[in-house]
Amino acid sequence: MLGYVEVIAALSRRFTQTEVAVLESRLRLDRERMGIAQVTDTIMLRAVAVARDYRLRGADAVHLATAMEIREDVAVTGERVVFVASDVELLAAAETVGFAVLNPARM
Repeated sequence: MLGYVEVIAALSRRFTQTEVAVLESRLRLDRERMGIAQVTDTIMLRAVAVARDYRLRGADAVHLATAMEIREDVAVTGERVVFVASDVELLAAAETVGFAVLNPARM
């Protein structure tokens, strides 16, 4: 869910409220394909390591750690996990750990 909020926040900074409403309705349809994970103790411990290793802010570290957990969970299916954020430092860290990334602020 943190990633979902990140996308809406990025869109809200770039587009009008009307445009964001349209884009958000499209995003809701895509949400069914998004990995949604509960923040567990395992994710939080990983987030601590990610924050330390990549010098990320707390919420960004949780976002990346959660995506890493989802990627591990779906690895057996062969699905590709795309990391979505608008923060340049967070995207760089995601790329470093092997994610394909998407920055909605640059769409």
